[in-house]
Parts: sequence; C-alpha cells; structure tokens
Amino acid sequence: MAAANLGADLLGFVFCEASQRNASESVVREVRAALQNRPASEASRKSAPFLVGVIIDTTSGQAKAALSLARQGVLDFVQLHGERAAQEFFADKENLFIPHYCAANLCGADGVDKIQGLLNLGEPRVLIDAKVGGKVGGTGTQVAEDLVFEAKKKSPLWLAGGLGADNVRDVIEKYSPELIDASSLLEAAPGKKDHEKLKAFFEQVDAAQS
Repeated sequence: MAAANLGADLLGFVFCEASQRNASESVVREVRAALQNRPASEASRKSAPFLVGVIIDTTSGQAKAALSLARQGVLDFVQLHGERAAQEFFADKENLFIPHYCAANLCGADGVDKIQGLLNLGEPRVLIDAKVGGKVGGTGTQVAEDLVFEAKKKSPLWLAGGLGADNVRDVIEKYSPELIDASSLLEAAPGKKDHEKLKAFFEQVDAAQS
C-alpha cells in the first residue's frame, strides 16, 4: 500500500514457494480490497496500480493459483519469468486469454535472442533482468550495459535488476526505459519492503522525470 500511495503503476506478487518473497492468494485479495476501499486522502496521484502475479513454473500449485486469480480479474496480469514459464504458458491455448507479459534473464548474446524469440511470438514487450547463476530474478544485479542497449533496439525497454534509490535516476537518464521493475534493493530484509527506501526510490524516479 505504501508503494501504491507513492505512485507505483504495478504491484508484483511472487507466486513461487521457493522464493523468500512468496505471496499468497489471500494477500492479493486483501491488497485488491484495500486499494478499492482506500480513502481519497490516501489515494496516489495516479490511478490504482495494476496487480501482477509473477510465476516461473505454470504447473506448480502457486502458479495455478495466480492464473486462477488472473482469470477472475483479481490479478490484472501475470508475469512469465523465464523460458520455462513462457513455454508452458503458450502451450496451453486457454492461457492466451489471460493478460500477461514475459520476462527474460539476459546473459550474453543468447539473451538478446530470447527477446527476439518472444517478440516473434507476438509479445509487444519483454521485461529484461540479469541472469545470475541459476537464479530467476531477485538477485539485485543489474543487466550489463551492452545488453540493455541491444535489448532497447528490439522494443521499448522494460528493465529490472539491481534498481534502487542510489542508481535509478542514472538508469532512467541513461536508458530512458518505458518501465522499470524494482524489488530487492527496496527491502529491509528478503520479502520485507523498507518504507524509507521506497520513498527515496520514488523521489529519485520523480527527479529523473522532471
């Protein structure tokens, strides 16, 4: 709710049991209700943010819960993070009616090829994130500069990875992204957002856009 009141356009909920940021159906419903019922004095300067369920394995119980919430309209989108999630999602034609976007982890030239492959499938945007070992997101690591510029040639830039108050202004001014995604550097501990870091982050975003 703090992020919403500071002006976030999207709020992400990770649906993965192995993640320290693992969310639940009840939490998403609680946030949806709170957004709908918040008083005007607490409403953000923008409209209410979209709610996004992040999944990496469509066959898991958590992912199935996220997909169900999206079908019900409780989640506005699902983010398909990684090749496995995208492949499984597209294999089931019923899923194509679910609002979604894809995230790709980049490491070397093959990462840019992943973006092109998703664009060829008709995806209008691809969120890029850094690849660190076998981890899928949430590493606090920035995407290499050369890969960011290569990705930007493919489509308007959606960027995640290692974004915080200390660097987001420089990143926006350097790359002019259409969308930025931040998480780990806005936390007091894994899975626990820090209100002061959130505030500082949004102040830097506003400064970069002024």
